[in-house]
Amino acid sequence: RPVHMVFTGDGFIAEDYVEGGAFEQAMQKAIDAIFSVEPYTTYRNYFRISAVVAHSKERGTTVLKDMGGLGPGAQTRNTVFGTTLDGGGGTGVNGNFDKVFSYVKKVPGIDDAELSNTVVFVLINVNAYAGTCHVWSKGRAVAYCPMGTMDNGGQPAYKSIIVHEGAGHGFGRLLDEYRYYDEPVDDYSREEFRLFRNQDPWYGWNVSFTNDRNAVHWKQYFSTPGYEAVGLYEGAMLYTRGVWRPEKVSCMEDNRPYFNAPSREAIVRRIFRISGTNFDLNTFVSKDRI
Repeated sequence: RPVHMVFTGDGFIAEDYVEGGAFEQAMQKAIDAIFSVEPYTTYRNYFRISAVVAHSKERGTTVLKDMGGLGPGAQTRNTVFGTTLDGGGGTGVNGNFDKVFSYVKKVPGIDDAELSNTVVFVLINVNAYAGTCHVWSKGRAVAYCPMGTMDNGGQPAYKSIIVHEGAGHGFGRLLDEYRYYDEPVDDYSREEFRLFRNQDPWYGWNVSFTNDRNAVHWKQYFSTPGYEAVGLYEGAMLYTRGVWRPEKVSCMEDNRPYFNAPSREAIVRRIFRISGTNFDLNTFVSKDRI
């Protein structure tokens, strides 16, 4: 069974969809970004990539507040999926999910059931640093990815957002590892985590609420040669205390093109689960490229 990734666009007008045009170029950059990072590089042949044409009336996207150096000023654009950037220093993006899913279901082989195994990338035709992946407990996900050209650690922001939002949150179902609040993780975040984990046993596989080395679910790496980077580092899910991440830094912290070991494991587990392949940890380790 193929593992689906679907790409569509918002703020692209009809002439942008010609062969070799703006949308195709944007999609190819996104695909190249995803499959240049492990474990996607190694398991690329499991994926089926589809594109869905979606004509907007105008190029661009709606921006609620001036973005300063991170993008355009406040503006309104008539686009097919109605994407909206929060702006004002925030990176939030929203859009018409129902309409996105109705377009995606035009892809042969994708119905409501298959959407639970599918990540949808909505490429937004605007030069802005923003991005949000909306994830549902049953598995479906929509990654809204503006095409920012500004530098992010030596690579364009667009590629960083594609990998973090779509490949990390959307497909890997990984959680953020960066910290905003100097306080313990709150009860709401814990409860939301519990609800999602009940639906998916590998949801948020890159975080733990215990720092017990004998109980944490990535303990097997502590005694596996080559995985000396794996440990217990306090802080994740926006909070500095009460939650731990497995390595000091990785993609889900600062968008670098590197997933830590438990994150790579979670991604491969999902690839295998969707494709109908049995997962074996020893086999995974033997093929894992750090």
